[in-house]
Amino acid sequence: MTTTINITWHQPDERAEGREDATWYTHSADHHDIVASVSNGERTVHIYADGEQRVHLAYNPADWSEGHEVIRYCDQWEQFGIKNDNDIFEASESGRLEWINNSWFDLYAEGQGWSDCVNHTLSDAIASATELLTDNEAWDK
Repeated sequence: MTTTINITWHQPDERAEGREDATWYTHSADHHDIVASVSNGERTVHIYADGEQRVHLAYNPADWSEGHEVIRYCDQWEQFGIKNDNDIFEASESGRLEWINNSWFDLYAEGQGWSDCVNHTLSDAIASATELLTDNEAWDK
Protein backbone atom coordinates (compact mmCIF):
# COMPACT_ATOMS: atom_id res chain seq x y z
CA MET A 1 0.00 0.00 0.00
CA THR A 2 1.37 3.41 -1.00
CA THR A 3 0.82 6.35 1.30
CA THR A 4 0.57 9.76 -0.27
CA ILE A 5 2.52 12.47 1.50
CA ASN A 6 1.20 16.02 1.19
CA ILE A 7 3.03 19.23 2.05
CA THR A 8 1.14 22.38 2.95
CA TRP A 9 3.39 25.44 2.81
CA HIS A 10 2.92 28.21 5.37
CA GLN A 11 5.92 30.10 3.98
CA PRO A 12 7.34 30.04 0.45
CA ASP A 13 9.49 27.00 -0.34
CA GLU A 14 12.84 28.60 -1.18
CA ARG A 15 14.90 25.43 -1.74
CA ALA A 16 15.09 26.09 -5.50
CA GLU A 17 16.93 29.34 -4.70
CA GLY A 18 19.54 27.39 -2.71
CA ARG A 19 17.93 28.23 0.62
CA GLU A 20 17.84 25.10 2.77
CA ASP A 21 19.10 26.57 6.05
CA ALA A 22 16.59 27.54 8.76
CA THR A 23 17.94 31.10 8.64
CA TRP A 24 15.82 31.72 5.49
CA TYR A 25 12.65 30.85 7.39
CA THR A 26 13.25 32.89 10.56
CA HIS A 27 10.78 35.75 10.39
CA SER A 28 9.85 36.77 13.92
CA ALA A 29 11.08 37.52 17.38
CA ASP A 30 8.99 34.74 18.93
CA HIS A 31 11.54 32.21 17.57
CA HIS A 32 8.83 29.77 16.49
CA ASP A 33 7.78 30.26 12.84
CA ILE A 34 5.74 27.55 11.09
CA VAL A 35 7.21 26.68 7.70
CA ALA A 36 5.25 23.66 6.44
CA SER A 37 2.94 20.83 7.46
CA VAL A 38 3.58 17.31 6.17
CA SER A 39 0.67 14.87 6.28
CA ASN A 40 -0.40 11.44 5.10
CA GLY A 41 -4.14 11.95 5.47
CA GLU A 42 -4.53 10.82 9.06
CA ARG A 43 -1.40 12.26 10.68
CA THR A 44 0.27 15.66 10.40
CA VAL A 45 3.73 16.85 11.39
CA HIS A 46 4.40 20.59 11.49
CA ILE A 47 7.86 21.95 10.67
CA TYR A 48 8.88 25.08 12.54
CA ALA A 49 11.93 27.31 12.30
CA ASP A 50 12.81 27.53 15.98
CA GLY A 51 15.44 29.30 18.02
CA GLU A 52 16.77 32.79 18.31
CA GLN A 53 18.95 33.85 15.42
CA ARG A 54 21.77 36.30 15.96
CA VAL A 55 24.54 36.65 13.41
CA HIS A 56 27.25 39.31 13.34
CA LEU A 57 28.29 40.44 9.87
CA ALA A 58 31.57 42.37 9.81
CA TYR A 59 31.95 45.52 7.74
CA ASN A 60 35.57 44.47 7.30
CA PRO A 61 36.41 40.83 8.13
CA ALA A 62 40.09 41.78 8.45
CA ASP A 63 39.26 44.28 11.21
CA TRP A 64 36.18 43.59 13.32
CA SER A 65 36.85 46.80 15.29
CA GLU A 66 35.33 48.69 12.33
CA GLY A 67 31.94 47.35 13.41
CA HIS A 68 29.31 44.90 12.30
CA GLU A 69 25.62 44.47 11.55
CA VAL A 70 23.38 42.16 13.58
CA ILE A 71 21.16 39.85 11.54
CA ARG A 72 18.14 38.34 13.29
CA TYR A 73 15.62 37.74 10.50
CA CYS A 74 15.69 36.23 7.01
CA ASP A 75 14.76 39.46 5.24
CA GLN A 76 18.02 41.14 6.35
CA TRP A 77 20.48 38.95 4.40
CA GLU A 78 20.00 40.23 0.85
CA GLN A 79 20.87 43.85 1.66
CA PHE A 80 24.39 42.55 2.36
CA GLY A 81 24.62 40.53 -0.85
CA ILE A 82 23.87 37.19 0.81
CA LYS A 83 21.23 35.35 -1.21
CA ASN A 84 21.56 31.63 -0.46
CA ASP A 85 23.26 28.95 1.64
CA ASN A 86 26.42 29.07 -0.47
CA ASP A 87 26.78 32.82 0.15
CA ILE A 88 26.43 32.19 3.90
CA PHE A 89 29.06 29.45 3.72
CA GLU A 90 31.49 31.70 1.82
CA ALA A 91 30.93 34.60 4.24
CA SER A 92 31.50 32.27 7.19
CA GLU A 93 34.66 30.83 5.67
CA SER A 94 36.03 34.30 4.92
CA GLY A 95 35.58 35.38 8.54
CA ARG A 96 32.85 37.89 7.67
CA LEU A 97 30.17 36.09 9.73
CA GLU A 98 30.11 35.23 13.40
CA TRP A 99 27.22 33.00 14.49
CA ILE A 100 26.09 33.85 18.01
CA ASN A 101 22.80 31.91 17.83
CA ASN A 102 21.37 29.95 14.94
CA SER A 103 17.84 28.84 14.19
CA TRP A 104 16.94 25.25 13.29
CA PHE A 105 13.97 23.20 12.12
CA ASP A 106 11.98 21.34 14.74
CA LEU A 107 9.10 18.92 14.28
CA TYR A 108 5.78 18.93 16.13
CA ALA A 109 3.40 16.02 15.57
CA GLU A 110 -0.22 17.14 15.66
CA GLY A 111 -1.88 15.77 18.79
CA GLN A 112 1.49 14.51 20.06
CA GLY A 113 3.50 17.67 20.65
CA TRP A 114 7.22 18.23 20.25
CA SER A 115 8.90 15.33 18.45
CA ASP A 116 12.48 15.96 19.64
CA CYS A 117 13.67 15.93 16.04
CA VAL A 118 16.02 18.81 15.14
CA ASN A 119 17.17 19.38 11.55
CA HIS A 120 19.31 22.07 9.98
CA THR A 121 18.07 21.88 6.38
CA LEU A 122 14.51 22.01 5.13
CA SER A 123 14.92 18.88 2.99
CA ASP A 124 16.14 16.96 6.04
CA ALA A 125 13.18 18.26 8.07
CA ILE A 126 10.73 17.12 5.38
CA ALA A 127 12.42 13.70 5.22
CA SER A 128 12.28 13.38 9.03
CA ALA A 129 8.62 14.42 9.08
CA THR A 130 7.81 11.87 6.38
CA GLU A 131 9.60 9.15 8.33
CA LEU A 132 7.80 10.15 11.53
CA LEU A 133 4.41 9.92 9.78
CA THR A 134 4.99 6.24 9.04
CA ASP A 135 6.46 5.33 12.45
CA ASN A 136 3.54 3.81 14.37
CA GLU A 137 5.66 3.66 17.54
CA ALA A 138 5.88 7.48 17.58
CA TRP A 139 2.11 7.95 17.75
CA ASP A 140 -0.23 7.36 20.68
CA LYS A 141 -2.59 4.53 20.03
